[in-house]
Amino acid sequence: MKLLSAPLSPFAARVRLAIHARSLPVEVVPANLWTAAGTKSPEYLALNPIGKVPTLVLDDGTALPESDTIVEYLADLFPQAGLRPADPLAAARGRLLARLYRSEERRV
Repeated sequence: MKLLSAPLSPFAARVRLAIHARSLPVEVVPANLWTAAGTKSPEYLALNPIGKVPTLVLDDGTALPESDTIVEYLADLFPQAGLRPADPLAAARGRLLARLYRSEERRV
């Protein structure tokens, strides 16, 4: 698996933190999102039509965009890593905090 990432993206940073904190077997690589002309690359848009980072590319070529979705996927794929609290209320609060943070980012 590869995480297509950008160094300054707080959303990509959230996924990179989960990967590095739990030593998950995911390669982190630059997204190469932009062309020399300053437009989003057709190759990246083919993987992720939303055109944002991060994108997780699975070994079969399937692409998962959006940091929330990626972290949830990694939590399901590697349950022993402890990315999600075992307590349902604590897990719900974690999802709520992620959602509130994303909502706040859109307002800025």
